[in-house]
Amino acid sequence: MLPSDLFHHINPLLPDERSELERAWTIEKIVSRSKPLLEVGDVEKHLWFVSEGCFVILYENETTSVCVGLGYPGTLLTAFPSFIQQQPSKFRIIALARSKVVGITHQHLYRLIDQRPNIHNAWRVLLEQAITGLIEREVQYLNTTPAERLKSLYQRNPKVFQLFPQKYLASYLKIAPATLSRLKNYAW
Repeated sequence: MLPSDLFHHINPLLPDERSELERAWTIEKIVSRSKPLLEVGDVEKHLWFVSEGCFVILYENETTSVCVGLGYPGTLLTAFPSFIQQQPSKFRIIALARSKVVGITHQHLYRLIDQRPNIHNAWRVLLEQAITGLIEREVQYLNTTPAERLKSLYQRNPKVFQLFPQKYLASYLKIAPATLSRLKNYAW
């Protein structure tokens, strides 16, 4: 899958729009295992598309590290507040395996959004889906048991259980690692 395929799937693009969007993803990066794609304090200048490997988005402070996002092949990845506001990031993005991403700059993406209505519409729908998903996830944390959250994630995307270590999945689900381990023995 290519980044333009993701946009095209959301909102059909004309052939020239699709071609122009594909050519705009000009930055290719290989990130070694345990290395950062982005550090706290850096300004996120790219929207990334994960081609290979996997990433976690972490919020860290003096006492804890919380996984707030997962990136795997076929997904978009960025420290969203930093990317949108072009301000220093409060998040780290770390590769959990040797990973490959392709990126488009903030400036280039927004130029295409301004010039191409179908790309604009696809971006709007992608943003709406991301915001809706985030709100639903927060509500789920408030209203469901750890077992229900685990089951919901498995139903939405079972491959994450093969890609990500349990400690990150537990953090992402706001479950203690021991609880996740115990629940996995009974969940499937």
